[in-house]
Amino acid sequence: MLNEISPGPTVVVGHSLGGAIALACDVPQLTGRVLVSPAGLTRLRVTGRVLAATLPWLARPTEARSATLLRQMHGSGRAPSAGLITWMTLLARSCRSSLAPAPLPGGTPARSRG
Repeated sequence: MLNEISPGPTVVVGHSLGGAIALACDVPQLTGRVLVSPAGLTRLRVTGRVLAATLPWLARPTEARSATLLRQMHGSGRAPSAGLITWMTLLARSCRSSLAPAPLPGGTPARSRG
């Protein structure tokens, strides 16, 4: 099917779970992969503080809850911008998370190197 879209050298972009698809795709014309916020490369580990900020944000997103979550994600000494806070609020109001996927099968990332 990729031949129909691009018969020559091709670079694919995989976002979130699409990163797994990009890594698993094995066709001759695929010359590169760009993974954006890939999910499933490693097992997700969430701290209690991040979980405590995430659940209210998912249940009823507000700018204040987005700011709280982003402060947890930014790390110490860094503050999220007003634009990012607004974006996270819009994201939570417009999309539903499928939560974190299980890690990819062992050899999948290694087969994609090169």
